Amino acid sequence: MSSLGPRPSRASAAESSKPRPDYDGLIVDLDGVVWLGGEPIEGAVEAIAALRAHGVRLLFLTNDPSSSRAEQAARLTAIGVPAGAADVMTSAAATARFLAGRAELSGCPAFVIGSPSFQRELAHAGFELVPAAAARTARVVVVGGHEGFDFAELRAATRALATGVQTGRSRRGQPRLRYRRRQALRA
Repeated sequence: MSSLGPRPSRASAAESSKPRPDYDGLIVDLDGVVWLGGEPIEGAVEAIAALRAHGVRLLFLTNDPSSSRAEQAARLTAIGVPAGAADVMTSAAATARFLAGRAELSGCPAFVIGSPSFQRELAHAGFELVPAAAARTARVVVVGGHEGFDFAELRAATRALATGVQTGRSRRGQPRLRYRRRQALRA
């Protein structure tokens, strides 16, 4: 079994004259490979269909933190590439899995800057999301870009970091952040 799941069964060489790849699966980036600016790239849908016809399992990957795996899968399906959330890995999902896998952070209070989908991904991974007003109580600050990013979020994250958000190291010997202009944090 590969890391992409069970290997699909394939017809014997005598049963098929189609060439078969020497791999079980591919990780396919979305933006710039499958689509560009929301429009499918010419030939991408057909290439994906051909790979699947040869029994190649596909995992779609994106560094877009603003949409969920289900939203990306729906976009794929809409352009003619049937996909479910399990067929997609986003940077938000990877971040959530990585942080949840760290025992000292799993389930802790988190100040999350990001789209609603990004925040849901962290909440689904077991983190207790705290609002900007309570950012100093967070043990971890997680940032994923979103269109509504503003100075208030930046200030809250900076304040949380200045109070010693856990980084996975012991607090003894952990460097403290110092600022020359403390008033910048009060703005």
